[in-house]
Amino acid sequence: MRTHEAQTSRLPRSLTAVTWVAVLAPLLYGLLRALWALGLPVGLTEEGLDDIGVPSVGGSTYLLALAVASAAVGLVTHRVALHDGRTLPRFLPLIGGRRVPPLLLIAPAVLIALFLISSAFGSRPPYEPFTDPDAFRRSIAPEGWAPVWFFWAQQTLFLLWGVSLSVATAVFWRKARRAGESHRGVAPAAGRS
Repeated sequence: MRTHEAQTSRLPRSLTAVTWVAVLAPLLYGLLRALWALGLPVGLTEEGLDDIGVPSVGGSTYLLALAVASAAVGLVTHRVALHDGRTLPRFLPLIGGRRVPPLLLIAPAVLIALFLISSAFGSRPPYEPFTDPDAFRRSIAPEGWAPVWFFWAQQTLFLLWGVSLSVATAVFWRKARRAGESHRGVAPAAGRS
Protein backbone atom coordinates (compact mmCIF):
# COMPACT_ATOMS: atom_id res chain seq x y z
CA MET A 1 0.00 0.00 0.00
CA ARG A 2 1.35 3.40 -0.94
CA THR A 3 1.74 6.14 1.62
CA HIS A 4 -0.30 9.32 1.46
CA GLU A 5 2.75 11.35 0.39
CA ALA A 6 3.51 8.93 -2.46
CA GLN A 7 -0.09 9.15 -3.65
CA THR A 8 -0.06 12.96 -3.70
CA SER A 9 3.29 13.20 -5.47
CA ARG A 10 1.88 11.67 -8.67
CA LEU A 11 -0.24 13.91 -10.86
CA PRO A 12 -2.89 12.81 -13.33
CA ARG A 13 -1.65 12.97 -16.93
CA SER A 14 -3.87 15.93 -17.77
CA LEU A 15 -2.41 18.01 -14.93
CA THR A 16 1.10 16.95 -15.86
CA ALA A 17 0.46 18.05 -19.45
CA VAL A 18 -0.89 21.43 -18.32
CA THR A 19 2.15 21.86 -16.07
CA TRP A 20 4.44 21.12 -19.00
CA VAL A 21 2.71 23.94 -20.92
CA ALA A 22 3.56 26.22 -17.97
CA VAL A 23 7.17 25.06 -18.25
CA LEU A 24 7.57 25.27 -22.03
CA ALA A 25 5.63 28.49 -22.77
CA PRO A 26 8.18 30.74 -21.03
CA LEU A 27 10.99 28.93 -22.81
CA LEU A 28 9.36 29.68 -26.18
CA TYR A 29 8.82 33.31 -25.13
CA GLY A 30 12.48 33.51 -24.06
CA LEU A 31 13.71 31.97 -27.31
CA LEU A 32 11.82 34.58 -29.34
CA ARG A 33 13.26 37.42 -27.23
CA ALA A 34 16.78 35.98 -27.59
CA LEU A 35 16.38 35.81 -31.37
CA TRP A 36 15.17 39.41 -31.43
CA ALA A 37 18.12 40.47 -29.27
CA LEU A 38 20.40 38.94 -31.90
CA GLY A 39 18.65 41.05 -34.55
CA LEU A 40 16.62 38.24 -36.14
CA PRO A 41 13.10 39.55 -36.86
CA VAL A 42 11.19 36.31 -36.20
CA GLY A 43 7.53 37.32 -36.39
CA LEU A 44 8.44 41.00 -36.67
CA THR A 45 9.34 43.39 -39.42
CA GLU A 46 12.63 45.28 -39.44
CA GLU A 47 10.65 48.34 -38.30
CA GLY A 48 9.37 46.30 -35.36
CA LEU A 49 12.91 45.53 -34.27
CA ASP A 50 13.82 49.22 -34.65
CA ASP A 51 10.79 50.18 -32.51
CA ILE A 52 11.95 47.94 -29.66
CA GLY A 53 15.51 49.28 -29.88
CA VAL A 54 17.31 46.46 -31.67
CA PRO A 55 20.08 46.53 -32.66
CA SER A 56 21.44 48.52 -29.74
CA VAL A 57 23.14 47.61 -26.51
CA GLY A 58 20.15 48.76 -24.45
CA GLY A 59 17.48 47.06 -26.54
CA SER A 60 19.39 43.81 -26.93
CA THR A 61 20.33 43.71 -23.24
CA TYR A 62 16.70 44.26 -22.26
CA LEU A 63 15.51 41.46 -24.56
CA LEU A 64 18.22 39.09 -23.31
CA ALA A 65 17.18 39.86 -19.72
CA LEU A 66 13.56 39.01 -20.64
CA ALA A 67 14.76 35.77 -22.24
CA VAL A 68 16.78 34.74 -19.18
CA ALA A 69 14.02 35.73 -16.73
CA SER A 70 11.35 33.79 -18.62
CA ALA A 71 13.63 30.74 -18.92
CA ALA A 72 14.22 30.91 -15.16
CA VAL A 73 10.45 31.03 -14.57
CA GLY A 74 10.03 27.94 -16.74
CA LEU A 75 12.81 26.03 -14.98
CA VAL A 76 11.58 26.99 -11.51
CA THR A 77 8.05 25.94 -12.52
CA HIS A 78 9.44 22.59 -13.66
CA ARG A 79 11.35 22.04 -10.43
CA VAL A 80 8.60 23.19 -8.09
CA ALA A 81 5.53 21.76 -9.82
CA LEU A 82 6.92 18.49 -11.15
CA HIS A 83 9.49 17.59 -8.52
CA ASP A 84 9.73 18.00 -4.77
CA GLY A 85 8.01 21.37 -4.76
CA ARG A 86 9.74 22.80 -1.72
CA THR A 87 13.39 23.16 -2.74
CA LEU A 88 14.46 25.79 -5.23
CA PRO A 89 16.76 24.70 -8.06
CA ARG A 90 20.46 24.84 -7.18
CA PHE A 91 21.29 26.98 -10.23
CA LEU A 92 19.58 30.02 -8.67
CA PRO A 93 22.18 32.33 -7.13
CA LEU A 94 22.01 32.84 -3.35
CA ILE A 95 18.72 30.97 -2.88
CA GLY A 96 19.34 27.75 -4.84
CA GLY A 97 18.83 24.51 -2.91
CA ARG A 98 16.92 26.12 -0.05
CA ARG A 99 13.53 24.98 1.15
CA VAL A 100 10.98 27.74 1.06
CA PRO A 101 7.50 28.21 2.47
CA PRO A 102 4.82 27.47 -0.15
CA LEU A 103 3.36 30.99 -0.01
CA LEU A 104 6.70 32.44 -1.11
CA LEU A 105 6.32 30.49 -4.37
CA ILE A 106 2.54 30.74 -4.73
CA ALA A 107 2.22 34.54 -4.42
CA PRO A 108 4.59 35.44 -7.30
CA ALA A 109 3.15 32.65 -9.47
CA VAL A 110 -0.37 34.01 -8.99
CA LEU A 111 0.77 37.56 -9.84
CA ILE A 112 2.63 36.38 -12.95
CA ALA A 113 -0.38 34.31 -14.07
CA LEU A 114 -2.73 37.29 -13.63
CA PHE A 115 -0.34 39.53 -15.57
CA LEU A 116 -0.07 37.01 -18.41
CA ILE A 117 -3.81 36.45 -18.67
CA SER A 118 -4.52 40.18 -18.67
CA SER A 119 -1.72 40.70 -21.23
CA ALA A 120 -3.40 38.19 -23.50
CA PHE A 121 -6.24 40.65 -23.85
CA GLY A 122 -3.98 43.67 -24.36
CA SER A 123 -4.13 46.92 -22.46
CA ARG A 124 -7.66 47.63 -23.62
CA PRO A 125 -10.77 45.93 -22.26
CA PRO A 126 -11.16 42.51 -23.91
CA TYR A 127 -14.59 43.35 -25.32
CA GLU A 128 -13.47 46.56 -27.08
CA PRO A 129 -12.28 44.94 -30.36
CA PHE A 130 -15.76 43.49 -30.79
CA THR A 131 -17.56 46.80 -30.28
CA ASP A 132 -15.21 49.18 -32.11
CA PRO A 133 -13.97 48.26 -35.62
CA ASP A 134 -10.97 50.63 -35.37
CA ALA A 135 -9.98 49.05 -32.06
CA PHE A 136 -10.13 45.64 -33.73
CA ARG A 137 -7.86 46.82 -36.56
CA ARG A 138 -5.38 48.27 -34.04
CA SER A 139 -5.49 45.07 -31.96
CA ILE A 140 -4.47 42.81 -34.84
CA ALA A 141 -1.78 45.12 -36.22
CA PRO A 142 -0.92 47.52 -33.37
CA GLU A 143 1.77 49.57 -35.11
CA GLY A 144 2.12 47.67 -38.36
CA TRP A 145 5.31 46.02 -37.04
CA ALA A 146 4.02 42.46 -36.91
CA PRO A 147 1.79 40.34 -39.12
CA VAL A 148 -1.65 39.47 -37.84
CA TRP A 149 -0.79 35.80 -37.24
CA PHE A 150 2.10 36.75 -34.95
CA PHE A 151 -0.03 39.04 -32.82
CA TRP A 152 -2.62 36.29 -32.30
CA ALA A 153 0.08 33.66 -31.68
CA GLN A 154 1.70 35.83 -29.01
CA GLN A 155 -1.63 36.59 -27.33
CA THR A 156 -2.47 32.86 -27.37
CA LEU A 157 0.93 32.05 -25.87
CA PHE A 158 0.33 34.54 -23.03
CA LEU A 159 -3.12 33.09 -22.38
CA LEU A 160 -1.89 29.47 -22.42
CA TRP A 161 1.06 30.34 -20.21
CA GLY A 162 -1.11 32.25 -17.73
CA VAL A 163 -3.82 29.60 -17.49
CA SER A 164 -1.35 26.72 -17.26
CA LEU A 165 0.69 28.55 -14.61
CA SER A 166 -2.55 29.08 -12.66
CA VAL A 167 -3.32 25.36 -12.81
CA ALA A 168 0.26 24.39 -11.89
CA THR A 169 0.12 26.82 -8.95
CA ALA A 170 -3.18 25.36 -7.75
CA VAL A 171 -1.73 21.84 -7.98
CA PHE A 172 1.37 22.94 -6.04
CA TRP A 173 -0.79 24.63 -3.39
CA ARG A 174 -2.84 21.46 -3.00
CA LYS A 175 0.28 19.28 -2.72
CA ALA A 176 1.82 21.68 -0.19
CA ARG A 177 -1.37 21.76 1.86
CA ARG A 178 -1.57 17.97 1.91
CA ALA A 179 2.11 17.66 2.83
CA GLY A 180 1.48 20.09 5.70
CA GLU A 181 -1.47 18.00 6.89
CA SER A 182 0.56 14.80 6.83
CA HIS A 183 3.47 16.42 8.71
CA ARG A 184 1.13 17.64 11.43
CA GLY A 185 -0.45 14.21 11.73
CA VAL A 186 -3.80 15.34 10.33
CA ALA A 187 -5.56 12.57 8.50
CA PRO A 188 -6.58 13.53 4.95
CA ALA A 189 -10.27 14.21 4.54
CA ALA A 190 -12.42 11.48 3.06
CA GLY A 191 -12.65 11.56 -0.71
CA ARG A 192 -9.27 13.22 -1.19
CA SER A 193 -6.52 11.16 -2.74
